[in-house]
Amino acid sequence: MGRTSPRDDGSHRRQPGRLTQIYTMVTVGLLTLAIGSAAAFWVAGEDPATESLSESESLRNELKPLRRVPIGDFVYLNSSSDHRWLLGPGFALAEDDGTWVRAREAEIIFYPEPDAEVEGNDLTVELSMSPLLVGDATSRSVTVSSSAETVSVSLPAGGGRVSLTLTSAEEQVIRIRCDDLDAPTSAVGVNDLRRLCVKVYALAVLVGETE
Repeated sequence: MGRTSPRDDGSHRRQPGRLTQIYTMVTVGLLTLAIGSAAAFWVAGEDPATESLSESESLRNELKPLRRVPIGDFVYLNSSSDHRWLLGPGFALAEDDGTWVRAREAEIIFYPEPDAEVEGNDLTVELSMSPLLVGDATSRSVTVSSSAETVSVSLPAGGGRVSLTLTSAEEQVIRIRCDDLDAPTSAVGVNDLRRLCVKVYALAVLVGETE
């Protein structure tokens, strides 16, 4: 009765092998998880494939009250500004100082607030922006347009201001067009997925014609 059958002996002999297989599978799984987690830390920025480059009519109507712009004042287009809602399709998430254009075309949508004192006068819009420069580049060419005017500029490293004439329409759409996009210079071990063009800092609707 106290003897172990040959079948039982075989079962005990196979058990260490099964434990080795389980240990190996767990080890491989943990290594895969660790590598995936580390890769997540090596990647910076939004993946352009996850963001929409269009704005529905219903969303535009919903945002209309948030896109009112006073005449004569510069309004900031950064993450802490109430006017960041002016930024439409083609812009990345707003940052502390401004917002990057992340597509070949981006839109700024706004509605100048009615002002009896300037009614009937010509209005212009002025944008403050700077380019992303990589390699040996010293400037970046962009085209900025309103419904009334199109201007092509070459922005130097320090950036600059671009002025455009506006129409008398209630809704104003400013389009920024880029010939190409570039990845920001990355820190060691960081893969920046973003492709960017220029950063926009502020906007002003002014009375008078562009110079």
